[in-house]
Amino acid sequence: MARNSEKANAMLNKWLRIKSGLSLNDTYIARRPRLTTDVTDVRTAEHWRNMAVKDVMISISRIQNASLGEFAIRDLNDEINRLIGIRKRWDERVVELGGPDQRGLSSSIENAHGAELRIGGGGYRYFGAAKNLPGVRELFEQQEKEAQFTDTYVSRAELHRKINVDYYGFQGSEHEDLEAAEAELERSLHRAGFAGAGEVYLGDLEGVSAVSTGVQLDEPLRAAVHEHLLRVGGGGDATSPASP
Repeated sequence: MARNSEKANAMLNKWLRIKSGLSLNDTYIARRPRLTTDVTDVRTAEHWRNMAVKDVMISISRIQNASLGEFAIRDLNDEINRLIGIRKRWDERVVELGGPDQRGLSSSIENAHGAELRIGGGGYRYFGAAKNLPGVRELFEQQEKEAQFTDTYVSRAELHRKINVDYYGFQGSEHEDLEAAEAELERSLHRAGFAGAGEVYLGDLEGVSAVSTGVQLDEPLRAAVHEHLLRVGGGGDATSPASP
């Protein structure tokens, strides 16, 4: 019987090492470690990460065949999702050991071949013929309808998130002159409302434009204010504007 050293130096084993990405001086690992933390070498972690990606792509290629049968397709789709979880853990381990971050590249490849079903918690993907399985197609149609409804529907929580301090007037206004003119008109309206004789007090209406703010009232605004004062005071013709 040949020794282990002789087996390791055999031409076939050398070729298998090169194909798997391990150098001839590395210890050959026949089984993937159950825990990624057991691997402390970045090259070994990259090797098992590449093997996981390879297994995922082979399984995705197999699941394109719709003639496998419903049960075989479901089992194969479950296996793909399990392998994706393994690939993610090895990607994280490679980054922890100082290797390149390839998580985005791996996810983009898987997203191009599979569709995620977000109903019921999300995180589970369907690939190939699994997307047309009985019950799965209906769930994807329901998800698409809900997505279209979500694009046009704005919830109460989203409306509250858009409210800022400007909505409540906590910040200083940029139109101080306009606010001063509005305050002066408001005082005139209050005086008109409390006039006991029913006569409208229009004394300050003519002097609003002469306040220190420098805001000039145009004719439409003056007419609107005059009409409101007449309506509040209960006298005069509400249709005739005040003279400038």
